[in-house]
Amino acid sequence: MTMMNMQQVLLLVIIFISMEVGMGVDHSVGGSNGGWSQSTDLASWAAGQQFHPGDNLVFLYGSSHSVLEVSPADFATCTTASPLRGPFSGGRTVIPLTAAGSRFFICGTAGHCLGGMKLQVDILAADAAPPRPSTTPTGSSPPPTPPPHRPENSLPPKSPKTTPASPGNPALPPATGNPSDGSLSPPPPPSSAAGNSVMTALAAASAGFLIMLL
Repeated sequence: MTMMNMQQVLLLVIIFISMEVGMGVDHSVGGSNGGWSQSTDLASWAAGQQFHPGDNLVFLYGSSHSVLEVSPADFATCTTASPLRGPFSGGRTVIPLTAAGSRFFICGTAGHCLGGMKLQVDILAADAAPPRPSTTPTGSSPPPTPPPHRPENSLPPKSPKTTPASPGNPALPPATGNPSDGSLSPPPPPSSAAGNSVMTALAAASAGFLIMLL
Protein backbone atom coordinates (compact mmCIF):
# COMPACT_ATOMS: atom_id res chain seq x y z
CA MET A 1 0.00 0.00 0.00
CA THR A 2 1.41 3.37 -1.05
CA MET A 3 1.67 6.39 1.26
CA MET A 4 -1.16 8.10 -0.65
CA ASN A 5 -3.49 5.12 -0.16
CA MET A 6 -2.69 4.99 3.58
CA GLN A 7 -3.51 8.68 3.92
CA GLN A 8 -6.82 8.15 2.11
CA VAL A 9 -7.76 5.23 4.37
CA LEU A 10 -6.85 7.26 7.47
CA LEU A 11 -8.97 10.16 6.23
CA LEU A 12 -11.93 7.83 5.66
CA VAL A 13 -11.57 6.41 9.19
CA ILE A 14 -11.54 9.91 10.68
CA ILE A 15 -14.64 10.87 8.68
CA PHE A 16 -16.41 7.68 9.77
CA ILE A 17 -15.62 8.29 13.44
CA SER A 18 -16.81 11.88 13.14
CA MET A 19 -20.07 10.70 11.59
CA GLU A 20 -20.59 8.16 14.38
CA VAL A 21 -20.02 10.79 17.05
CA GLY A 22 -22.27 13.21 15.21
CA MET A 23 -25.11 10.68 15.29
CA GLY A 24 -25.26 10.88 19.11
CA VAL A 25 -28.07 12.59 21.02
CA ASP A 26 -27.62 15.71 23.14
CA HIS A 27 -29.41 15.21 26.47
CA SER A 28 -30.24 18.51 28.15
CA VAL A 29 -29.93 17.55 31.82
CA GLY A 30 -33.24 17.99 33.61
CA GLY A 31 -35.09 18.68 30.38
CA SER A 32 -37.88 21.21 30.66
CA ASN A 33 -38.19 20.60 34.41
CA GLY A 34 -35.57 23.18 35.37
CA GLY A 35 -32.19 21.95 34.12
CA TRP A 36 -29.20 21.44 36.42
CA SER A 37 -30.65 22.93 39.62
CA GLN A 38 -31.85 22.02 43.10
CA SER A 39 -35.50 22.24 42.10
CA THR A 40 -35.21 19.52 39.40
CA ASP A 41 -36.03 15.85 40.08
CA LEU A 42 -32.87 14.63 38.36
CA ALA A 43 -33.34 10.96 39.28
CA SER A 44 -36.78 10.82 37.64
CA TRP A 45 -35.46 12.61 34.56
CA ALA A 46 -32.57 10.14 34.15
CA ALA A 47 -34.94 7.16 34.59
CA GLY A 48 -36.92 8.32 31.57
CA GLN A 49 -33.89 8.57 29.25
CA GLN A 50 -31.78 6.10 27.28
CA PHE A 51 -28.08 6.95 27.09
CA HIS A 52 -25.76 5.42 24.48
CA PRO A 53 -22.09 5.81 23.61
CA GLY A 54 -21.73 8.89 21.41
CA ASP A 55 -24.41 10.87 23.25
CA ASN A 56 -23.69 14.10 25.13
CA LEU A 57 -24.87 15.45 28.48
CA VAL A 58 -25.58 19.17 28.30
CA PHE A 59 -25.62 20.89 31.71
CA LEU A 60 -27.31 24.31 31.77
CA TYR A 61 -27.14 26.11 35.14
CA GLY A 62 -26.84 29.39 36.95
CA SER A 63 -23.74 31.05 38.38
CA SER A 64 -24.28 29.54 41.83
CA HIS A 65 -23.78 25.98 40.54
CA SER A 66 -20.98 23.87 39.07
CA VAL A 67 -20.52 20.37 37.67
CA LEU A 68 -18.21 17.67 39.06
CA GLU A 69 -17.82 14.09 37.87
CA VAL A 70 -17.02 11.88 40.85
CA SER A 71 -16.55 8.24 41.83
CA PRO A 72 -19.49 6.11 43.05
CA ALA A 73 -18.27 6.42 46.66
CA ASP A 74 -18.01 10.23 46.50
CA PHE A 75 -21.39 10.33 44.78
CA ALA A 76 -22.99 8.46 47.70
CA THR A 77 -21.44 10.78 50.31
CA CYS A 78 -21.51 14.01 48.22
CA THR A 79 -17.74 14.43 48.60
CA THR A 80 -16.31 17.19 46.38
CA ALA A 81 -12.65 17.00 47.45
CA SER A 82 -11.33 14.68 44.73
CA PRO A 83 -13.46 14.83 41.56
CA LEU A 84 -12.63 12.71 38.52
CA ARG A 85 -13.34 15.71 36.25
CA GLY A 86 -14.07 19.33 37.04
CA PRO A 87 -15.23 21.38 38.62
CA PHE A 88 -16.85 22.93 35.55
CA SER A 89 -18.53 26.34 35.62
CA GLY A 90 -19.69 28.98 33.17
CA GLY A 91 -23.39 28.08 32.86
CA ARG A 92 -23.02 25.46 30.08
CA THR A 93 -21.01 22.23 30.25
CA VAL A 94 -21.03 19.43 27.67
CA ILE A 95 -19.91 15.94 28.82
CA PRO A 96 -19.40 13.34 26.05
CA LEU A 97 -20.55 9.79 26.86
CA THR A 98 -17.88 7.72 25.12
CA ALA A 99 -18.40 4.21 26.53
CA ALA A 100 -20.97 1.99 28.24
CA GLY A 101 -21.16 2.08 32.02
CA SER A 102 -22.33 4.34 34.87
CA ARG A 103 -21.13 7.89 35.47
CA PHE A 104 -21.81 10.15 38.45
CA PHE A 105 -22.16 13.94 38.66
CA ILE A 106 -22.76 16.33 41.56
CA CYS A 107 -22.88 20.08 42.14
CA GLY A 108 -19.78 21.47 43.83
CA THR A 109 -21.61 24.13 45.84
CA ALA A 110 -21.79 23.24 49.51
CA GLY A 111 -25.07 21.60 50.48
CA HIS A 112 -26.44 21.34 46.94
CA CYS A 113 -25.55 17.68 46.46
CA LEU A 114 -27.06 16.78 49.83
CA GLY A 115 -30.17 18.66 48.71
CA GLY A 116 -30.57 16.33 45.70
CA MET A 117 -28.47 18.04 43.04
CA LYS A 118 -26.77 14.84 41.85
CA LEU A 119 -27.10 12.71 38.76
CA GLN A 120 -26.31 9.08 37.88
CA VAL A 121 -26.21 8.22 34.18
CA ASP A 122 -26.25 4.60 32.97
CA ILE A 123 -24.90 4.29 29.41
CA LEU A 124 -26.17 1.23 27.55
CA ALA A 125 -23.90 -0.94 25.45
CA ALA A 126 -24.61 -1.09 21.73
CA ASP A 127 -25.87 -4.69 21.99
CA ALA A 128 -27.98 -3.94 25.10
CA ALA A 129 -30.58 -1.85 23.30
CA PRO A 130 -34.12 -3.22 23.74
CA PRO A 131 -35.12 -5.41 20.78
CA ARG A 132 -37.86 -4.32 18.48
CA PRO A 133 -41.12 -6.22 19.03
CA SER A 134 -41.89 -8.93 16.54
CA THR A 135 -45.27 -8.43 14.85
CA THR A 136 -47.35 -10.40 12.49
CA PRO A 137 -48.28 -8.51 9.28
CA THR A 138 -51.88 -7.31 9.26
CA GLY A 139 -54.21 -9.54 7.30
CA SER A 140 -51.92 -12.55 7.33
CA SER A 141 -53.23 -15.92 8.45
CA PRO A 142 -51.38 -18.95 9.78
CA PRO A 143 -50.47 -21.63 7.22
CA PRO A 144 -53.17 -24.30 6.72
CA THR A 145 -52.77 -27.48 8.72
CA PRO A 146 -52.22 -30.49 6.44
CA PRO A 147 -54.77 -33.35 6.83
CA PRO A 148 -53.58 -36.25 9.01
CA HIS A 149 -51.99 -39.16 7.19
CA ARG A 150 -54.31 -42.14 6.98
CA PRO A 151 -52.72 -45.59 6.40
CA GLU A 152 -54.09 -47.63 3.54
CA ASN A 153 -55.25 -50.40 5.83
CA SER A 154 -57.41 -47.93 7.78
CA LEU A 155 -59.75 -47.30 4.86
CA PRO A 156 -63.28 -48.76 5.30
CA PRO A 157 -63.93 -51.94 3.25
CA LYS A 158 -65.74 -51.47 0.02
CA SER A 159 -69.22 -52.95 -0.09
CA PRO A 160 -69.85 -55.44 -2.94
CA LYS A 161 -71.81 -54.18 -5.85
CA THR A 162 -75.25 -55.67 -6.22
CA THR A 163 -77.57 -55.57 -9.17
CA PRO A 164 -81.00 -54.29 -8.17
CA ALA A 165 -83.87 -56.64 -8.85
CA SER A 166 -86.45 -55.66 -11.40
CA PRO A 167 -89.87 -57.13 -12.18
CA GLY A 168 -88.55 -58.69 -15.34
CA ASN A 169 -85.18 -59.72 -13.94
CA PRO A 170 -85.42 -60.91 -10.29
CA ALA A 171 -82.28 -61.36 -8.25
CA LEU A 172 -80.68 -64.75 -8.70
CA PRO A 173 -80.34 -66.96 -5.59
CA PRO A 174 -76.82 -67.99 -4.64
CA ALA A 175 -75.30 -71.10 -6.19
CA THR A 176 -75.15 -74.25 -4.08
CA GLY A 177 -72.46 -76.86 -3.69
CA ASN A 178 -68.82 -77.00 -2.61
CA PRO A 179 -66.60 -74.42 -4.40
CA SER A 180 -63.38 -76.35 -3.63
CA ASP A 181 -64.23 -79.46 -5.66
CA GLY A 182 -65.88 -77.67 -8.57
CA SER A 183 -69.31 -79.11 -7.79
CA LEU A 184 -71.13 -75.82 -7.88
CA SER A 185 -74.59 -76.22 -9.36
CA PRO A 186 -76.22 -73.39 -11.23
CA PRO A 187 -79.09 -71.64 -9.51
CA PRO A 188 -82.61 -72.61 -10.53
CA PRO A 189 -84.04 -70.58 -13.39
CA PRO A 190 -86.27 -67.76 -12.30
CA SER A 191 -90.01 -68.17 -12.73
CA SER A 192 -91.67 -65.82 -15.12
CA ALA A 193 -94.98 -64.09 -14.86
CA ALA A 194 -96.29 -66.02 -17.90
CA GLY A 195 -95.61 -69.41 -16.26
CA ASN A 196 -97.45 -68.37 -13.13
CA SER A 197 -100.46 -67.37 -15.19
CA VAL A 198 -100.58 -70.76 -16.97
CA MET A 199 -100.42 -72.67 -13.68
CA THR A 200 -103.21 -70.57 -12.24
CA ALA A 201 -105.43 -71.22 -15.29
CA LEU A 202 -104.80 -74.99 -15.12
CA ALA A 203 -105.68 -75.10 -11.43
CA ALA A 204 -108.91 -73.23 -12.08
CA ALA A 205 -109.86 -75.59 -14.95
CA SER A 206 -109.19 -78.67 -12.85
CA ALA A 207 -111.35 -77.37 -10.05
CA GLY A 208 -114.19 -76.68 -12.47
CA PHE A 209 -113.92 -80.17 -13.99
CA LEU A 210 -114.15 -81.80 -10.55
CA ILE A 211 -117.24 -79.78 -9.71
CA MET A 212 -118.98 -80.98 -12.91
CA LEU A 213 -118.19 -84.62 -12.06
CA LEU A 214 -119.74 -84.28 -8.62
